Amino acid sequence: MWLPHWPITRLSRGTPVSPDRPLVTVEAVRGVRHLVAVGKAGEGHGLSPGQTLTAARAICPALVPVEADPVADEAALAKLAAWCERYTPMAAADPLEGLWLDITGCTAAFASEAALVQDLAMRLQWNGVPCRLAVAGTTGAAWALAHAGADRTVLPDGEEKAALADLPIASLRLDAGTVGGLRRLGLRSVRDLLRIPRAQLTPRFGASPMLRLDQALGAIEEAID
Repeated sequence: MWLPHWPITRLSRGTPVSPDRPLVTVEAVRGVRHLVAVGKAGEGHGLSPGQTLTAARAICPALVPVEADPVADEAALAKLAAWCERYTPMAAADPLEGLWLDITGCTAAFASEAALVQDLAMRLQWNGVPCRLAVAGTTGAAWALAHAGADRTVLPDGEEKAALADLPIASLRLDAGTVGGLRRLGLRSVRDLLRIPRAQLTPRFGASPMLRLDQALGAIEEAID
């Protein structure tokens, strides 16, 4: 489960936010306040994380800044994970904006995995929590599809490689520096990464790219804590 703009969702639940007065979170970096989280309304005004508050106000004078509180964000995420135990006892936070749900053997109350996903998505939407969901046989594939694939995908086992091939390499949970380096080499999709011999990438980028690829494809087990 991916929860886009989670800090903004946490702050705005139960409090209607005007699209003309977007809510943002801010923090001071070396004495200069920068935007940390921006919601959908803020993005519509051209705001983005990392902008200085001064620059953001020049773009959207009516924005509403709130001090970033990552501790509160994580506590709310843990609380949502506990709420999701109605679907599975194996629910865990995936900071900063997600949850892991292991629904293996937990679909008895539903006609199918797709029906469970539909019920979960509807309940979250009713409670003002935007989300994107995906079900797959590996945690890496589920994460990639939730972030960059079609919403509410239920992927049959064994179809990970085909389903992920056209997704961006960032969907493999790689850090920004690695993603940037791979893009400079012309590698933009998972398909591009699959074509490159491992011996060419590991000396330059370490084990991370191939580890994440193997986890997503099910070649290496990955446990959820």
